[in-house]
Amino acid sequence: MKLKPSVCLIFVGAALTIFGTALFLQTKPVAQVPKNDESVIPAKPLPDISKTLPAQQAVRDKLIAMLDPHDPNSIFKVVDVIGADKALALNCHDVGHDIGHKAYELYGFLDAMTFNNPEHLKHTLVEYICAGGYMHGIVEELALHEPKFKAAPDILCAQVPDAHRESCYHGIGHALMFSDDRHAEAALTDCRNIQHSKDMYRCFEGVWMELFWGNAQAPASSFGWDIQKPLAPCIAAKDDEKPTCFLYAPFGYLRTHVKDYPGAVQTCARSGLSNSDAQFCLKGLGITMMSKFKGQHLESSEMYVDGLPTEQKRAFYEGVLGYATLSGISNDELTATCALFKTDSAICESVLRAR
Repeated sequence: MKLKPSVCLIFVGAALTIFGTALFLQTKPVAQVPKNDESVIPAKPLPDISKTLPAQQAVRDKLIAMLDPHDPNSIFKVVDVIGADKALALNCHDVGHDIGHKAYELYGFLDAMTFNNPEHLKHTLVEYICAGGYMHGIVEELALHEPKFKAAPDILCAQVPDAHRESCYHGIGHALMFSDDRHAEAALTDCRNIQHSKDMYRCFEGVWMELFWGNAQAPASSFGWDIQKPLAPCIAAKDDEKPTCFLYAPFGYLRTHVKDYPGAVQTCARSGLSNSDAQFCLKGLGITMMSKFKGQHLESSEMYVDGLPTEQKRAFYEGVLGYATLSGISNDELTATCALFKTDSAICESVLRAR
């Protein structure tokens, strides 16, 4: 059978896309043009996408210094140090992003991810380190060096084992914010290039998290949202974007109202939101409890939702327990935590059983 020219072009275009994507996954970032080479116009400088707040920058720098430019296996030394320090392992998501940035710069996507490395299974798996922060950082850095990834995000995450693709797609959401100059609406539109809706929603999550929590050193004027109205982007969002937006809106509130957890509860529960929107907002607030309590005494989070209806408490504890699990706290430890609750033990245990 003879193919029409248009069909041939489609096949060729698809092949080139796949080949090109495979190529940039296997290669390291291209070195910057030396400043003294005036014969070549230098590339646009890459933006600083550091995530780590000042209090953890010394720890981050020490860990990054352990990466040997000539030995991808040095990643495992970093992984082992983080895994041996429980307090750090439970509160290192931003640090993990920055380590992922550096690992991509040194080794490229596939070597930084380590999934094909025989040493991978001998250490705490990198996909679990810092609640996925390391993986997210790799994807973010790739986006800066290879903006054409937007044309084929599914091919990128196809390189990641099935069990961890959700985290990869979340990282793509962060990455799209960088390639789209932090314009959330454009990044959300690019997320819609992803084939399956469940993966698209993970991408939405990364976009909103980057909007509300990313660019840690930036002034409030560059956030892209009104610090007096952190829920406004979510209220204005499309219906299928709202849940993921409300999930991360509490991060924005706490960024500008530091440690005001009671105020965050009121913002979620008393702003006239629909039941669904309020519950996603409270679930997102629950996620922040890992940072608040450094992974210890999570039963103390109960005080913040005292007096709320059961369904809102349940949403809050879904966030608390879900992120604790993602951060490496065992089911047995969380069962013991639920037993320490003063009034909400039954709700906590019910949420844990449902996971």
